[in-house]
Amino acid sequence: MPEGIRGLLEQLKTVWGNLPRQAKIVIPLISFGLLIGLVALSLRTSSSYSLLYSDLNFEDLRDIQIELSRMNVKYKLGQDNSIYVPSKEEARLRLMLSESGLPRGDSGYSIFKEKNLGETFFDYERKYQEATERKLKQAIESLRPVKFATVNITPMEESVFLERERPAKASVMLQLEPGTRLSRKQVEGIVHLVAGAVKGLDPENVVILDERGNQLNADLGEMDSAQMRLKHQSELEKLFAKKIKDLLVPLVGPNGFSAEVTVETDFDMTETTTKKYSNEEEVISRETTTTESSQGVVSTGLPPGTASNVVSSAQIQLPSPNQPISLSRSVTEREYVPSETIQKVKSLPGDIKRVSVSVLLDYKRSVGPNGKVTKVPWTTQELQMLEDNIKSAIGYDQRRGDMVKVNAIQFDTFYASQYQAELKSAKRHELYMTFARYLSIVALGLMLFMLVRFIIKTLSQPRGKVIPAALGPEVGPEALEAEERREELEGEREVKAVEGVGEKERELSLEEVFPELVGESRSEAEEIQRKVFSFAEHDPEAMAKVIRAWLLEDEQTED
Repeated sequence: MPEGIRGLLEQLKTVWGNLPRQAKIVIPLISFGLLIGLVALSLRTSSSYSLLYSDLNFEDLRDIQIELSRMNVKYKLGQDNSIYVPSKEEARLRLMLSESGLPRGDSGYSIFKEKNLGETFFDYERKYQEATERKLKQAIESLRPVKFATVNITPMEESVFLERERPAKASVMLQLEPGTRLSRKQVEGIVHLVAGAVKGLDPENVVILDERGNQLNADLGEMDSAQMRLKHQSELEKLFAKKIKDLLVPLVGPNGFSAEVTVETDFDMTETTTKKYSNEEEVISRETTTTESSQGVVSTGLPPGTASNVVSSAQIQLPSPNQPISLSRSVTEREYVPSETIQKVKSLPGDIKRVSVSVLLDYKRSVGPNGKVTKVPWTTQELQMLEDNIKSAIGYDQRRGDMVKVNAIQFDTFYASQYQAELKSAKRHELYMTFARYLSIVALGLMLFMLVRFIIKTLSQPRGKVIPAALGPEVGPEALEAEERREELEGEREVKAVEGVGEKERELSLEEVFPELVGESRSEAEEIQRKVFSFAEHDPEAMAKVIRAWLLEDEQTED
């Protein structure tokens, strides 16, 4: 062992031997506690590993290891060609590896690498179907809750006759991890994934079963529609309730009323076409004018017609013979079309069908002349005014059959006051616990500070010389003066040694150390000194143990 290390060990051993017994007990306990805390902290901060991929082929396992090493990510290899990464990095690593195209695995279309002589088109279609099933199987098994999946596809049958065509169908059998279940969105995703990968496959013709035979996508569309209706209705009710709250809170306070709103919605889609005719604005659609004219000479006799047959010739004025004559006639025909208005009204789903509002008001507060607050009922005019304002806030429509009721009743505040008292008590208890927690931390820190200070003070305080009991009893002030004189002589000797005087050290006599010893006591002390020197020269290790035992006795006596 090198001299430096040996010397350091000796110094540490000397320092440990000079420590008091309390320090020798406390220091190991503190060191052990710190060690336990460091171990617990390291175990807490150490990241746990979770499975990233399993059942990898050799090429994918090698490429994933290369990518993880390039990204400076720690990983562990498990059985069945599985690889584990820190749990907090799993999602990010899956995304980054998927961007790199890992793991590639068997894409399913490797079946086309096998070429057989005499392969027909039917065989090609069958291989393509098997490849699609395998690809869908891998995609579905990549979901976390899915442990195993089986996909079966029935391809569509095409024909030139519509009645002979058969749509494509698919069934998916899932085995989930114990204690897990698929969410509704995940089931919808699987349905659309399968329907989008198969030609002519409608989502309604996809059936998904779990390991117990339960159909997971049964009535999926109806459930979505019902949930959408409930969500829309709930949002409308919250909107109207907020309007009522904003209206009443400044008047009666947040605890002075209770309002409930019920909204009935209509999700039926209807389209109405209305035709209206009006005679106020007539429009000529067609106009025809016919004009006839003729010319000639008047002949003798009466003119043809009814008048010449029913009236005597004397009453008819006859033109002179051979007089020229011209006749003309104009006929106009008009066709009128009445004004027509066509109106198409299409109602969207989610229209409000009816709104019902019920509001209960607590009695209003009244301050008396002496400053005392009392509750008095609302008047009829005040309730009617509040009802009218609520109707205006919610868009009241009497044609829809909307209903608004506002009534006043005195609220029971016992439970509210009891709840407030319990809440205050809980907050007070939490405050006390927080104060006690911080106080205990401060007290623990103070105790630790005092302990460290005591240890440092004990180590830095010089230890006084102890007179062995075997050399005789101490004699009050004289013994103290002799002890002080001995310390002064030792101090002067140390100063001379430091200054390099080089004076040979000499042993102090009993008269210099214990001047109070006289007579028989002095002779007895000289005999004891001689025996002690002889014992120390013969067995110094045993002498050191005896001195150490004396020091321990003195420490126990002081304690």
